[in-house]
Amino acid sequence: MVDLLIVLHCHIPYVRKRGIWPYGEEWIFEAMLESYIPLVNMFNGLSLSGGENLATVSLSPILLEQLSDDHIKNGFNDYLETKIKLTSRDVQDFTKKGWNKLSKASKHRLSALKDVSKTWSSISGDLPKAVRNLNKKNLIEIAGSSATHAILPLLSAKSIERQVSVGLQSIRQRMNYTPTTFWLPECAYKLGLEEILEDNNINTVFLGSRATDELHRNRPFTLGNTDVIALARNWELSKRIWSFEDGYPGDPRFREFQKRYRRSGNRYWRITGSNVSLANKAIYQPEIALELANEYANEFVSMIEKHATDNTDQSILLSIDAELMGQDWYEGVKWLKTVLLQLENSKHVNLSTPQTLHQKYNPKELDSQRPSVCSWIKDGDLRPWNRGSVLWMWDDIGTMSSKFFDLKKDTSIDRSLISQLERELMLCQASDWPFLVTTKSSKVYGEKRFRMHTKAFWNIVDLIETDFIDFNFEQLSDKDNPFPFLG
Repeated sequence: MVDLLIVLHCHIPYVRKRGIWPYGEEWIFEAMLESYIPLVNMFNGLSLSGGENLATVSLSPILLEQLSDDHIKNGFNDYLETKIKLTSRDVQDFTKKGWNKLSKASKHRLSALKDVSKTWSSISGDLPKAVRNLNKKNLIEIAGSSATHAILPLLSAKSIERQVSVGLQSIRQRMNYTPTTFWLPECAYKLGLEEILEDNNINTVFLGSRATDELHRNRPFTLGNTDVIALARNWELSKRIWSFEDGYPGDPRFREFQKRYRRSGNRYWRITGSNVSLANKAIYQPEIALELANEYANEFVSMIEKHATDNTDQSILLSIDAELMGQDWYEGVKWLKTVLLQLENSKHVNLSTPQTLHQKYNPKELDSQRPSVCSWIKDGDLRPWNRGSVLWMWDDIGTMSSKFFDLKKDTSIDRSLISQLERELMLCQASDWPFLVTTKSSKVYGEKRFRMHTKAFWNIVDLIETDFIDFNFEQLSDKDNPFPFLG
């Protein structure tokens, strides 16, 4: 049988007390509402069927810090209550006006929101604990990641070590769990990373499909001179899940992501067609869309089983952003549930996690490989994070990193200042800011956030070196407060 590993990576950048919408706290609230809580519900439902080792879930530590924060929890409470109230008004208005299709779509939405509210109450607002409980039931494995979702190949060795060790410590403290699997942000890899990871007791990582193409390896292998096992993503099969052009999410009958009802912010329309303007989108029909998700799930399972029997693969890695499921592709959670249920009884495919593979393979007996620098994007390189328009960011990060490690050696400096300095440096190192700039998703916001943390960094340096202060340190410490164990 072929081992199938499904990996869901959860990440939202640091948005706590950094605005509301469109880039701000509602970014994380919507992910909680549409993806994280529904996925917890889904996995708990699958436990009733006796499922085990269904998937690997990675929560970026910077996301984990926010999900554990009372300010974010309280904000989500208010957000969810407001959503329910506004959606109830939608139902009343649409029904009163005789808009039957909109009425049906809004009733479906209200029911889904109440399900989320019920789950949120049942877990006492503690998503990290809920995910940890899934792990305790052997439903999922939890993977670690770098502290602020930094692109590790672009950092100095010292910064890589800190990103890895701080990220793992966050997971140990927030979830009472020590991961041995590590999600490389954007699956970005360069030779030598495996040595730092092995020093931190990591034994498994995931790479992009470029590694598979380059090495012709659809099976586990070790990296460099270490026992760290790597698995490379299957591009074609993964693309069926995440691509809106070539995959399932783009079906015209599925819910449209871009169009919202002005009052409630709900999405009551369907994709209709890739060339159909937002003004001309047809109204969403949930019963048709969810049944279609089941049909596509059955098709995908057949595709996976055919791939398993027609090829010599020993393993298949499907790695995707968790926010795709529910938030970007609303029907994705339903699709995934059906896929997992079908595969539990497969005669050709075995649902696995990295640690079940370690029971099967001895790293000493696997081929050792030395992949080139790679990531999980189509071209397999690092261009979205280090092309010309953001090279200035990496120059700044290099200068700040050198300054930080020099100051850190001086034991006479107040440790609270050093700790906050490191927080600002790590927040600058997040992959999100250069990505927003180079992909033009939000160039202004990406640059603004990077400069915000850069300014905070050098303000603290001035305070350390000259005792001059023209900013409110306590206010900064309150805004940027992840990783409290730093001091």
